[in-house]
Amino acid sequence: MGAGDRGPFVVGVQQRLLWLGAPIRATHVMDDATLKAVSAFRVKFGMSAGTTVTTAVWKQLTAVSRAHGSLPAACRGNRLVLCIDKTQKSLRLVRDGKVLVTLDARFGSAAHPTREGVFHVFAKARYHVSSLYHTPMPYSMFFSGGEAVHYSPFFHRDGYNGHSHGCVGIRQISDAAALYARVPMGTRVVIYRS
Repeated sequence: MGAGDRGPFVVGVQQRLLWLGAPIRATHVMDDATLKAVSAFRVKFGMSAGTTVTTAVWKQLTAVSRAHGSLPAACRGNRLVLCIDKTQKSLRLVRDGKVLVTLDARFGSAAHPTREGVFHVFAKARYHVSSLYHTPMPYSMFFSGGEAVHYSPFFHRDGYNGHSHGCVGIRQISDAAALYARVPMGTRVVIYRS
C-alpha cells in the first residue's frame, strides 16, 4: 500500500498510527501525512526506510498496536496518569481514561532497564543535571530513585539509536516542557509492556 491508495485498509493503518501518536487524521487515503507517519513508524521500530505499508510493516504495526485503543486498568479512572508503554515506545498523558497527549519515548538498555510498575512523581526539577552521568535532564519528573521522565537531547539527536540509563526520554524539548507544566507532584506513573 502506497501513496494515493484508498479504502478501509488504509483507515485501519491510520487508526493504528493515530493510537501510536502519529499527527494524522483517518482520511481513508494514503496522503502525505500518513506516508510520513508510516516512514516514522518504520524508523521507530527498526525497519528499512520507506513510506509503503508492506506485509512486514503491517505485521509489525498490528503487533505493536495490538492493544489499540485500550489502556491497562492502572491507567484508567478519574485521575491524571502518565501511562508509559515500552512495547509501543510511547508515553500517554491520560485523564479520566481519555488520552490527552501521546509522545514518543525512549528507555533504558538491557544493562540499565527502565523499571516497570506503578509509581508516582515524587520530585520535579526544571534544570536537573545527572550526578552520576553529568548529563542534562531538563524538565525532570522523578518516579523511582534516579529514574525520571525528561527531555533527552541524545534522543533528540540520535532517535532510537541509543538508550538511557533507565530514564524515560522525551524527544522534543517543547513536548517535555508542556508535559512538565501539566503534570503535578503525586501524579501516577504506570510503566508496562502491552
